[in-house]
Amino acid sequence: MRPLVLLLAVCLGCTLYLPAPGPPPRYTPRLDPPPGTLAPGHGRVIVDALNGPARVSVVEPAGERFVCLSPCAVDLPPGTHQLHLVAADDREETLPVVVADDAAVYQGILGVKRERSRARRIVLAGAVAGVALLAYGLTATLTSKQDPHSLGYTTDNGLRGTPNPSNPPGGEGPGLVLAIMGGGLALGLGAATLWLADEQQPSTFVRWSPEAAAP
Repeated sequence: MRPLVLLLAVCLGCTLYLPAPGPPPRYTPRLDPPPGTLAPGHGRVIVDALNGPARVSVVEPAGERFVCLSPCAVDLPPGTHQLHLVAADDREETLPVVVADDAAVYQGILGVKRERSRARRIVLAGAVAGVALLAYGLTATLTSKQDPHSLGYTTDNGLRGTPNPSNPPGGEGPGLVLAIMGGGLALGLGAATLWLADEQQPSTFVRWSPEAAAP
């Protein structure tokens, strides 16, 4: 019982950690529509998620404020700000950006934050049902081998056996079938829980200025 509980605990909390993507190529993204005139007292950063497009929101004390869909220009007062990028397929990142007078480009590849605990619990419930079915089938099979009545015989004063037409030999068959079905169900759904593991992959972003020569 303890190994089963341990397996369930591991599967329920399993997370697959993926390596961060390599540095992206640097190029000046084409913005459509082009950004307008910069407001006084503001600086500009260009945000480009290569595996986007991504919704870009500014994280503020009152909450998130959507500003554009990448690639796009974000105009903010000088200083450090937090941008929340969200793309399709559970890819997102909270990106700190420094707004200065160099019109920096933040270019990168969004990582993955995929949470599958709900689907994993449903599949695990099926795997547990398969284990229960396996145990029941094995118990029925072993019992049928030890009970002379289940093997198709009746006893005469406990001394000898005679065929029992109502229960022919091979009575362990149904239990064995249930055990095989339960084992296959537990094995298949148990393996599926590993495929449904949560995924965590950090993003990779580079900051560079189009006015400077790329390395």
